[in-house]
Amino acid sequence: MDFPILTVNRITESNIPKNFSEVLNYLGKPLIQSGYINASYIDAIEKSLEKNGPYFVLAPDIALPHATATDNVKHLGVSVLRMDESIQIGDLSARLFIFLATSNAEEHLTLLTKMVDIMDTQEKQEHLLRCDIEVLQEIMMSIV
Repeated sequence: MDFPILTVNRITESNIPKNFSEVLNYLGKPLIQSGYINASYIDAIEKSLEKNGPYFVLAPDIALPHATATDNVKHLGVSVLRMDESIQIGDLSARLFIFLATSNAEEHLTLLTKMVDIMDTQEKQEHLLRCDIEVLQEIMMSIV
């Protein structure tokens, strides 16, 4: 079975989730169903948030939820959600969520480096938040 890091159908816009826990479940569901992660990875992100705060909010309104992987990540995978309204994550908030599931430190650093490249200026961040969904899909697919 093929396990692409990211597919266009995992880059979506929705206003269904109403809190951060629902965002994680929304983003994690296709990765769980496709065999990338176990549901325990979502729990690990929530526990890490409780312990460390919203460390994965890397820019205004942009979050990269992730946790240290153990056996709960089977394959490197990403899913993306952009919302109209921000969701609170501790004392910060986000409306663009890039869910990262990495199985080791090397994958984690490589993927984070690529993510930083697409959002290393305020202009790039604003573009990610405002561009058409098709453009967001092109940008995200270009880094994997």
